[in-house]
Amino acid sequence: MEVPDHNPTIDSTPFTDLLANPFAVLALFEYLPEIYMYVKDRDGRYIHVNRVAREVMGIRKASEAVGKNDFDFFPPAVAARPQSRCVFSRC
Repeated sequence: MEVPDHNPTIDSTPFTDLLANPFAVLALFEYLPEIYMYVKDRDGRYIHVNRVAREVMGIRKASEAVGKNDFDFFPPAVAARPQSRCVFSRC
């Protein structure tokens, strides 16, 4: 059986457009239950946090996290853990 080159489900324009838009992807994470998601800059400062992350951090708006780091929200022993700083760099 031959597999077709084109998959209309994956190759559809609305789907690929959604993935190409970083703001749409962030919006998707806003509504996924129990998914803790954040984006940080290279210096470890928050750029975006979703609803679940805001609940854990004790804030209501994403803008309350922007420019801050883990030490602003968590005890020093937790904030000093390096795992979140190793996602896009070699540790």
